[in-house]
Amino acid sequence: MEPINKVILAAVDGKFSQGDSFRMRHTLLENGSVCTPLDKDPAMTVTRIANGWVYHCHRCHKAGAVFDSGLNPTQTKKRIEASQKVEINKVTAQITLPLDFEPMTDEENSPVPYEALHWLWKYSITEAQIMQFNIGWSDRYRRVILPLY
Repeated sequence: MEPINKVILAAVDGKFSQGDSFRMRHTLLENGSVCTPLDKDPAMTVTRIANGWVYHCHRCHKAGAVFDSGLNPTQTKKRIEASQKVEINKVTAQITLPLDFEPMTDEENSPVPYEALHWLWKYSITEAQIMQFNIGWSDRYRRVILPLY
């Protein structure tokens, strides 16, 4: 089944002014069944708005919008087709702690500034929780590091 955005863009591949609308035949539903048979009148209304088109099928109540950000119909069509071709990389990136990560300790010679500890205490994070969850400090980033495992 073709995505509704592609069908709408194929239909509006001409000049339309804001407020112009037309009806078109919405043939397929998401489940593959027919919404508007050939013996029925077109039921989907497509209306030009300032930044794209809105559509609504009066039979199945499928509705939505295709935004064009000021582009002409051909440019919008190309933009949507390009976005549909983008492949999602399913490789999970390895996330690591910063190289200068220092676990926070209660030692007096700790490189962690008092402000970092104060920030944690402000949110009621105790010293026991700091040790339990291996909360640390990165001097390079000047940030408290809350590792998630």
